[in-house]
Amino acid sequence: MITFPSIPVAYDDLKGQYYMPPLNFSAFLQTPSLPVLITELASVIGQYVLAFKKPGQAFVPVILTDVGFNRNVYIRRDGHWMSRYLPFCLRNYPFCFAANDAGERFLGIASDRLATEEHEGALPLFKADGSLSESVQKHRANIEKLEELYRLNLQKIQVLADEGLIVEWPLKVRLEKDKDPIAVEGLYRIDPEKLLALGGDKLELLKNHGVLTFALSQPMSMQHTSILMERAAHLIQQESRSKTVAAPEPRKPSFDLSNDDMIVF
Repeated sequence: MITFPSIPVAYDDLKGQYYMPPLNFSAFLQTPSLPVLITELASVIGQYVLAFKKPGQAFVPVILTDVGFNRNVYIRRDGHWMSRYLPFCLRNYPFCFAANDAGERFLGIASDRLATEEHEGALPLFKADGSLSESVQKHRANIEKLEELYRLNLQKIQVLADEGLIVEWPLKVRLEKDKDPIAVEGLYRIDPEKLLALGGDKLELLKNHGVLTFALSQPMSMQHTSILMERAAHLIQQESRSKTVAAPEPRKPSFDLSNDDMIVF
């Protein structure tokens, strides 16, 4: 699950407040990766690069949103998400579960997404009786369900780790011409040779745990890394040119940006 600075959704503190729905994702402009569920595979495989990270003792499957540019290349500066598929982990923003200093969990909201009734598109936080509004209740239920799904996700990915299939990914990218490539640290991948060397019983084990297709797909998604870099370069160039009067049209990239800046790999 993703986390971000938040304040408690408490009636005494936020009575009469509204919030803006999840349409602006500027808070994640510096986020280099996002967690992904195995069940999202069919939706993400054509649009994102899959990898693993290991923030603790367990491997976490992620989609890469940056490869060294210090910029999430799926988000415009105005917060618009530029892909046909929005990952589950972002769909309940600006809400999340957080904990106070005593370790007590609470439903939180990003304070910069608070609004008043006058804001176009704003939704109420509470009903007249002080209980959570229907939309906030829905977000809370969705987050609780996602927490369970992510827990099961980690268990499934652990099966791949137990078989020794997850190895370090020594990814290096060249950000500028005539400069040495730099390493993108902390990434892991599936070793396709080890995967293909597994016997039938092991492959059946992966299939029964629902991770075989994901394991086969992750190496294939790595071919999108170069397109992700091209996307980053094009986006940075585009934003730079937007500040220049009568700038010439930039070279058309190898992916389609004609449909509302959607990315199609």
